[in-house]
Amino acid sequence: ILMRAVAELSSEENLENIARSITDEMGKPLATARAEGRSVAPRLQGLIDAAAAAASDEVTHEAGIDVTVQWRPIGVVGVIGPWNYPIS
Repeated sequence: ILMRAVAELSSEENLENIARSITDEMGKPLATARAEGRSVAPRLQGLIDAAAAAASDEVTHEAGIDVTVQWRPIGVVGVIGPWNYPIS
């Protein structure tokens, strides 16, 4: 579902709108804003892949016993990110 949304956001029409918004809001040159907009989808895909790998079960064999480590969320995380660069 998330990748479908990213693909839709990455369409040329949406990229142009995003680039113009970045330029209007932050004063970046339009060419730089376009490049930034184009880089979002590959970076998001990398983050999605990393999250999937981090959340996958880890199966090992120790002292004749099969051990499975399961990673499950247990709470909320607060993140403070830079306001002037998306998904950095």
